[in-house]
Amino acid sequence: MSESNPISIRHEAEQLIRHARSLQLATISKQGELEISYTPFLWFDEAFYIFVSELAAHTQNLLQNLKTKVLLIEDESACKNIFARKRLTLACNANLIEPGHEKYKMMLDAMEQKHGKTVSVLRTLSDFHLFQLNSLKGSYIQGFGQAFQFERFELERAVQATGR
Repeated sequence: MSESNPISIRHEAEQLIRHARSLQLATISKQGELEISYTPFLWFDEAFYIFVSELAAHTQNLLQNLKTKVLLIEDESACKNIFARKRLTLACNANLIEPGHEKYKMMLDAMEQKHGKTVSVLRTLSDFHLFQLNSLKGSYIQGFGQAFQFERFELERAVQATGR
């Protein structure tokens, strides 16, 4: 595989998304403090969907500041070198999907299919909110010296960075 082939790079990044069941989520509190957590997700139509509780700091943060960063990273047990794990980092805007919105039921049904019956229980709880995370820009790290920057997860137009 050519390391600078944008189609191969996009495919590899999409494989990382498809194999992951959760993502790392960075949010900022109203006091300006960085919070890092994780949550299961659904990837659909070039966006991440997360269903999160108001009891979690990341949900409170998203309700007040719709900017977030997402990290998906290669599993440690599958990587060739722990210092060069493949990873996708995305700066995202979050949009709250209200229960009456046409996507709400569809996304939660799909999330239940992917993550199991726990989602059906969580759906009955009033403190849970569905967010759509749309990427603004990001990077895909394929390995040492193999960093690709892009806008809105359009890796087909990725530009290889120097990696230095």
